[in-house]
Amino acid sequence: ETITKDSIKFSIGGKYTQVFEKQQYNIKINNGDLLGRQQLRLRSEVVDPSFLRSKLGYDLCNIFGLPSVQASYAWVYINDDNMGLYLLRDIYKTQWIESNFGIANTTTLYSCDSKYGDSYYFNCVNDDTEEVDDNFRDFIKKLEKSKNTTDLSKFFDVDLYIKWQAFKYLTGSWDHVTNMHNQYVFYNGKKWMNLLYDFDSDFGAYKSPNSAQSFASESLEMEFPLYKTLGLSNNHQTLVAYIKSMVFNGFNPVKLIPRIDELMEYLYPYVLEDRTPEKETTKRPGHIVRPEFKIENGFTIDDHLKNAEFHNYFLKKFENDKNYTVDEIYGLKRWIIERFRYVCSKYSMDCSFAKEYLEGGSYKLPSKDSTKVEMEQHLGGCKNSGYPCCLDSNAYVYLTDNTGDWSVEGNFWCLIVKDNEKTTTTTTTTTTTKNANPTSPAEDDCWSLERGYPCCVSATTVYYTSSNGKTWSVENGDWCGIRDTPTQTTTTTTTTTAAATKKPRPAGPGGRRNP
Repeated sequence: ETITKDSIKFSIGGKYTQVFEKQQYNIKINNGDLLGRQQLRLRSEVVDPSFLRSKLGYDLCNIFGLPSVQASYAWVYINDDNMGLYLLRDIYKTQWIESNFGIANTTTLYSCDSKYGDSYYFNCVNDDTEEVDDNFRDFIKKLEKSKNTTDLSKFFDVDLYIKWQAFKYLTGSWDHVTNMHNQYVFYNGKKWMNLLYDFDSDFGAYKSPNSAQSFASESLEMEFPLYKTLGLSNNHQTLVAYIKSMVFNGFNPVKLIPRIDELMEYLYPYVLEDRTPEKETTKRPGHIVRPEFKIENGFTIDDHLKNAEFHNYFLKKFENDKNYTVDEIYGLKRWIIERFRYVCSKYSMDCSFAKEYLEGGSYKLPSKDSTKVEMEQHLGGCKNSGYPCCLDSNAYVYLTDNTGDWSVEGNFWCLIVKDNEKTTTTTTTTTTTKNANPTSPAEDDCWSLERGYPCCVSATTVYYTSSNGKTWSVENGDWCGIRDTPTQTTTTTTTTTAAATKKPRPAGPGGRRNP
């Protein structure tokens, strides 16, 4: 069946994920709806090797009766261009409120993010006006004045809030802190309620996950005023009751392992095509060249199969030659089984319905050592910082960190390297001979002048490709257009010991946008 819509708004979506090669998209149907929804989201799930976390999170919300958006999968084409596999979901908007609560044209739905304020409760703006309105200010004042659960319950859906905290604990969520993002709040005429979304970093993904941690040890909010007013702790009666209920009804390997197997079997051919070719990631469906290298761009079909099961991934992300951070991404099945075992023991639950998955049961988890996958991300540039070396070794120092001294040249941050500092580098020497013989850049066909940038004199490395196929490089700390004139290029690679490389890269803290 083909459904045609005459008027839609199509835009880039997401926040942090815009740095990745595969973008996310928002769709708004201007007249009518599509699949019963006026607004839809296409999410690339690029940070999740398994491609399953978000879907599993939304499935659990349905099982637990948590008010939530719905999610499925879609293969996407844009103007006949193959964009690959996406998670397709809706979003909390006025139509969603009407469908789920029967309230039409609501004006009391609020989108939340820490950038909207500095409260330890919620920081949100009205979803229609994108402003902090009087209704929301009154809500925050009531939260601040409340002394106990009874006070809160008069205007705030306390049970729903606590249920979300139980969900966050079981899934190992760190990306849904109350006063930050990935949630909405809604006033239904009687009480305020919070609504969560985006679960691609749940189930033990990123940071330093530990499946054998108590609620209080794991939570990032134990000192937050709302937690204190509610008295949330390892022994909070309502919280523990919700944790137990969720374990019995959905968060257990008896239900989730077969569901994961079902999704893996269904998705395999789609993930395989979506992540092919393995090495040249910018040739994959929907991928575009980005200025910065991100290790997540390169997840493969093998990573999907391994991380959906028991392989824990360790992403070692270098900030320079020596310093790095490590993000761990638990195997999805491993997280579920280990957290299930811990909770059953912690709360003395009768989990005999899944006895084969308990410690000592017939289901044996492979050792972590045998299922450990390590990946490294090196930024390149000066001392592998991701930024160019300063051309002037005596440049003014604006700031100093563990990488070194930093200055600014040509609106780009650069790392100061003294002339006597030596580094062993692999140098690629490229000799370019033009078939044409322009005497100067001005006499050549310099198409980039129309965009306010010169053409490159010698630079040939492509850092960015425009939608019209024109390619860009960097010279003297600024963008330059690579001429269309055919060239014959000979490349030789040698390893030398020399002064630190000083080739600029089009990136930097607060750096320039792409041309």
